[in-house]
Amino acid sequence: MKLYSTHRYLLTVNAVLAALYGLQQWQSAGDYWALFIPVAGTAVAVLWLRIIASHCNLNATKFDIIHKMESRLPAAPFRHEWDPANQKKPYIEVTKIERAIPWMFITMHAAFVLVSLLRWTDTIS
Repeated sequence: MKLYSTHRYLLTVNAVLAALYGLQQWQSAGDYWALFIPVAGTAVAVLWLRIIASHCNLNATKFDIIHKMESRLPAAPFRHEWDPANQKKPYIEVTKIERAIPWMFITMHAAFVLVSLLRWTDTIS
């Protein structure tokens, strides 16, 4: 459950940063703080990706240990649980889905940087 509370926290931080960016853009057009907010959001999203990768590696290690232990037992339920799952529909790893959310925030924050730079150069108003 700890990973899910981490996801909620990082989702909230990124959403607050996006809201702050919108509020800042609405109040003052040329402030350099407009660049700080998406840079901070990108850093948070990158750390989020690292947390997901770390949990993925930890789970892979745990399952390697379980599979080695199962090789000495008469039954191997963890090793064979993927057979029925893959027969019905191809299983998509949860970490692949989890990684999509930070990448969406990185894309959004990159767009914020682009908009800020275009506003500073008076390309857009």
